[in-house]
Amino acid sequence: MMQQNNEKLLTQIQQLDERNAYLSRKYNFVINLDIESFKKYYKGNEVIDNDININDDIYNTVIAKGAKIVKKLDSGISNEEIDNEFHDWKDQIGYDLKLSIDKNNRKIKHIKDRINWNNLSENDKKDFKVDITFYKANVSGYWLVLSTVLISLLSLISLLDVMEKSFWVAIVVLLNIAFLLFLFTAAIKVKNYKNVLNVPLIVFGVYILLRLFVLYPYLVKIDYSLLSGGGKFLIYAGSIYIAVVSIYVGVTSQIKIDRQLKFIEAGKITQKHLSK
Repeated sequence: MMQQNNEKLLTQIQQLDERNAYLSRKYNFVINLDIESFKKYYKGNEVIDNDININDDIYNTVIAKGAKIVKKLDSGISNEEIDNEFHDWKDQIGYDLKLSIDKNNRKIKHIKDRINWNNLSENDKKDFKVDITFYKANVSGYWLVLSTVLISLLSLISLLDVMEKSFWVAIVVLLNIAFLLFLFTAAIKVKNYKNVLNVPLIVFGVYILLRLFVLYPYLVKIDYSLLSGGGKFLIYAGSIYIAVVSIYVGVTSQIKIDRQLKFIEAGKITQKHLSK
């Protein structure tokens, strides 16, 4: 199966290489085309390059543009204006062709990377995934934790609408402010693979579930039935989302850090190397 996949990828590379060779030939045709031969071609219908299919997109573009330029020649417009228009057109066509070639080169590089990846052993693939974490921040974990900050704020606003005026309001607000600061700090630590707040994140996720189903309804005496449909959904879905994300990010971040430590202990990367 792996061999078949690699063969298909190699076929794609060959097709892209052939396409690039064709585009390069067309690019050379365009940039080497001067205004005099251009006029001569359209007045005498001479073939400038037999290697290029007369029906391809470049020739069609040249023919369309050439017809306009030749028409302007007959209308008495200055040669300078025609030359400027001709060179502007050449620059644009040349740029579009170079852009297409560069895009194909990027595709070729991407395919070659896939082939190299397919040729790696399972252990090498695992080592590569760990190795890249030393140079790439845990962006996904970072944004997941930050998303819980927004949901926490929206949930708090909905909750305050139905809470009775008592000392619990002040306690809930202060606790949520502390939790927001905690989540901001945890997001930064997670992003940089610091394990100091991974366990607290897991505990926080469990606390959120406990708060939703036990503390708020029985201790703070919050009646969820007073919430509107959207508010009730936000409280339940938002709290569950915060809990799941906190536990998930805490666990996965700790796993990644443990793998990094084993990677270092195995001598596959050194602290000196990392400091660079």
